[in-house]
This record gives sequence, structure tokens and C-alpha cells, in this order.
Amino acid sequence: MVRRISLSRAARLVGVKRNVLQQKIRAGELKAFEGEIVLADLLQTYPNAQIEDSGMLERVEQIIEQTSFIGADNNQCKPDNVALTTRIMSLSEDLSRQKTTGG
Repeated sequence: MVRRISLSRAARLVGVKRNVLQQKIRAGELKAFEGEIVLADLLQTYPNAQIEDSGMLERVEQIIEQTSFIGADNNQCKPDNVALTTRIMSLSEDLSRQKTTGG
């Protein structure tokens, strides 16, 4: 599964300002689509980046997999983006609180 992250989040993960990533996108060194970057592309551009947040990205992937279900036509269905976004934001807020309080 391709992991996409926002440009702002990508900048925080690799420790640069957002405009640095925007310059790389304009120069063709990094691809973006609708304000998001593929994580693998980011890591290719910044191979020494310490992605401390990778556990959270893996958790998001697990949530998406766990929330899929088999529809009436026996095809695997995914929940709508609003439901996933709401759940991910809730988990992100929980993670931020845990980091702030130290546990």
C-alpha cells in the first residue's frame, strides 16, 4: 500500500521547512499530488531521515486494513474517507497527548 503524507507532515518528519520541499517539487526532485507526497519518494530524497513517526504510519495502515469488510457482492470494501480521517485524527491527538505528558 502506498503511504501518502501531507507536505507539512513530510517537512516535520525530515526536519526541513515546507518551502524547501516545495522547491524540490518545483525543481522536479520530488513528486507531489494534491499536497501530498509518497513516503517512499520522500525517503528516497532524504535517505538519512529518521522517521520517528513510522510507527504511527504503520498503525494507520493497520486501521485501514482492519476497517475493510466484505460487501454484499463479495468484494472487499473500504470505509469512506471521512470515517477513516476521523479515526486517524483521533489517534493522532491521542499520540500527541501521550508525547506531551510523557506516557
